[in-house]
Amino acid sequence: MPMGAAVAQYLDPPPPRFPRDRNIAVIDRKVPGYEPSGINIGGLTLHPSVKANTIYSDNIFAQESGRQDDLALRIAPAIRLSSNAPINRFALNLAGQFDRFASLTSENADRFDVDATGTYELNRDTVLRARIRWQRLEEARSSQNAFVQTRAPLRYDLTTAAIGISRDFNRVRLITDAAMIKTNYFNGSLPDGTPVDTRSRDNAMISLRGRAEYAQSPALSYFVQTVFNWRDFDTASTFQPERDSSGYEVLAGVNFEPSALMRGEIGIGYLAQNFKSSFYGDTGNFGINAQLTLFPTQLTTLSIEADRRVIDSGMPRSGAFLSTSASLRIDHELLRTLILSATVDYKNDRFNDIDRRDNRYDLGLRGEYRFNPNLALNVNAARLHVSSDGLDRYRSYADDRLSVGVTLRR
Repeated sequence: MPMGAAVAQYLDPPPPRFPRDRNIAVIDRKVPGYEPSGINIGGLTLHPSVKANTIYSDNIFAQESGRQDDLALRIAPAIRLSSNAPINRFALNLAGQFDRFASLTSENADRFDVDATGTYELNRDTVLRARIRWQRLEEARSSQNAFVQTRAPLRYDLTTAAIGISRDFNRVRLITDAAMIKTNYFNGSLPDGTPVDTRSRDNAMISLRGRAEYAQSPALSYFVQTVFNWRDFDTASTFQPERDSSGYEVLAGVNFEPSALMRGEIGIGYLAQNFKSSFYGDTGNFGINAQLTLFPTQLTTLSIEADRRVIDSGMPRSGAFLSTSASLRIDHELLRTLILSATVDYKNDRFNDIDRRDNRYDLGLRGEYRFNPNLALNVNAARLHVSSDGLDRYRSYADDRLSVGVTLRR
């Protein structure tokens, strides 16, 4: 879990004071005649859906040598129930994701997600937002924190509760958010049956964000944002003390939409994380969070993002790592019913207290074709390349993935 992550990622943003809607991104564009209508239930709308995908990977266990490939069937049902009111909205999302592998049945997985969100306008200038979410997830074999090869991927529960309030004063907007995130891991076992105790990774984090924004014009605003976090781990492990810590991130920047061809937000500043135990080294560095969307044509959207944050490390002897990421995405509407996408993601992870540096490159191609409002076909191809360097390097590997599936929705 990112230690310096803004609470904003846990809450939907408040209604914009000055909407950034001179253009609509390709993937957000509604196509008349191809949008599911849902099922009206009084003042609510129910949107059920199910995705069925066949997934192939040529390196299931993310290994440097001795790669094993397999084919999996993924079924992902979901239900969304939302209010139709333009204000005082709420939504309930229930989702599952079930993987069944042809040969490597140890990788079979059942994931669940229950998510409730709400927005309440106290008055035209004051908005209250809240969210409660529970997820049952598993740690991917390709995770930076998967430092041992367990018999099956480690499962964990993630529980989030967040609340926020925003207040507008003419050209000034003030936002305060708070979130509590609880992470609980299930114990695992090694291939030979040896137990893997994960209790030292269980933790609770409290995060507080304050943001002040001044609108110079409807197209340009300046902001200052501060995020504080406190993390408490339940217990220590045999080899290291508890990783309790506190940290902060301070960013200043601009939010802009100078024309229909561009919009975005860029914030730069400083972030730091300080550990209670001297066993771990503190960290501090330049911080950045940026999103830029370009519209070279009405049919093409270019999205660029950059981010830096301190993330809790699951590696023995390391308290955290500094993660710097950048991504580029191109979406093109070849037909009204056919969207083609290409993505390039890069991430650099530098671990504290040990000599390890990871570089991750993820390249992807995607196509989605809508037959009608209720049926769509999707094809995905991706390649993940990971290199790990240093005296405490873990492993370097590549993984090629292909997915073909359909989506049924109402």
